[in-house]
Amino acid sequence: MAAGHDVGGQIVFALLRDHPDILSGAAIMDVVIPGIAPWEKVIRDPRIWHFAFHAVPALPETLVSGHQSAYFDFFFNVLSKDRASIPDDAREIYAKAYSRPESLQAGFDWYRAFPEDAKVNAARPAKPIAVPVLYLRGAAESGAIGDYVDGLRAAGLSNVEGDIIAGSGHFVADENPEALAARLARFHREISAASSNSTWRQA
Repeated sequence: MAAGHDVGGQIVFALLRDHPDILSGAAIMDVVIPGIAPWEKVIRDPRIWHFAFHAVPALPETLVSGHQSAYFDFFFNVLSKDRASIPDDAREIYAKAYSRPESLQAGFDWYRAFPEDAKVNAARPAKPIAVPVLYLRGAAESGAIGDYVDGLRAAGLSNVEGDIIAGSGHFVADENPEALAARLARFHREISAASSNSTWRQA
């Protein structure tokens, strides 16, 4: 089973699309997939201004370098349900991870790749992908979860369910790790049981 949050969820989607046979299940969390509804709606939302800013060549690196902590704090504070749920020591670790120029550029390069990602993702698979997929969002996230689940189904994932993690915004692993772990464990049990039942019926 694979699980990914934000850009990690985009990577899980790509793995599902290209190599569904190696996955027993997949969890995608708190992210819109480039090229998959509601992608066009999301990127037109002025509250998602940073997608366009981060894609500008060189400028984000110039302005953010040396100010990583303050810049990242803005997003932690705006996108979390309770800013206190992301402690100072965690914030320091995340900011330090982008202290090297190469690391900062790599982070912004994800956004610069979105247009090409959208083109690739828009190509539907030849047949539906039946791997069980769990799409999760924090309760305080903006946007209706149904729009994201419907988009994944329309993209060729035929076995998608959605669920909400209470007490969290965008950063579910930081904001409510216990609830997230419990939901992922339940999903793992469900796909394991389904696999066992399928094997039993075939026998």
